[in-house]
Parts: sequence; structure tokens; C-alpha cells
Amino acid sequence: MNRYGRRITLAVAALVIVMAGCSTLPEGRDTAGVNQTIKAWKAAFEARDVEEMMNYYSGRYRGPHGGKRQVYLSMQAAKRDGALDNITIDLSEAKAIVDGGAATYGPIFVKGGPQEMTLGFRLLRENDGVWRFISTLPNGGI
Repeated sequence: MNRYGRRITLAVAALVIVMAGCSTLPEGRDTAGVNQTIKAWKAAFEARDVEEMMNYYSGRYRGPHGGKRQVYLSMQAAKRDGALDNITIDLSEAKAIVDGGAATYGPIFVKGGPQEMTLGFRLLRENDGVWRFISTLPNGGI
């Protein structure tokens, strides 16, 4: 095999290694990215920091009561009224399922006084690389 043939063989081998890595590494990183978003959202929620919470909602978010603006207004009102004070968020059974640039996460158990609900989120990895909520999924979503 001449020098040119060896270079092609090495280039093809390198491409195969890179492509094999692409099929395994990003999913783990993507799952970690989804988990990072959820943990940051939960920390903001527990701190009752509505502004920070909203950083994890996409401008494309659509939920049962409207878009991101409606969530913001509802959360501000709930904070003002003290409705967020006794809410706990349990992620103990939740998991992320990533499919390319989209993911689902749940179930998330939310408890506040006598009320409980289970929800999940659908997320998209946006252009800045951050995973953000695009919809809320009833009953845990997974």
C-alpha cells in the first residue's frame, strides 16, 4: 500500500472512531444536560425565585393554561399569595429520555398542603445548547 492509500485508510479509521463516539457520547451528555436543567429549575422553585425559574421555559412553551408569559404571571401571583411556600418537589422516580434534540422528563411529584399532582416536561435543546421546557405533560409524562 502506498503512502496515499495509508492516509485514506487512517482517515477512514478516524472517521469510524469519531462516528462511533458520536453515537454513544452525546446521549449521556444530553441526559446530563436535561438533568441539569431540571435540578436548576427545582432549586429556583425551592428558592421561590420566579425570574430564575423562567429561564428554563422556552419562548415556545405551551402548557395547559397558556404560554411562558401566563406561567410567569401565575407564578408571580402564587409567590405573592404565599402559595409556593409549602410546595415540595420530588424527583426520586424521575428519569430523562432523550431522543436527539428533544427529551421527556418525569414523573415529578409536586406536593403542597393537601394537594398533590404528578407531572412531566417535554424539553428541547435550544440553539444556545440549554434544554428548556416546551410543554407540561400530565401524569408524569413517561
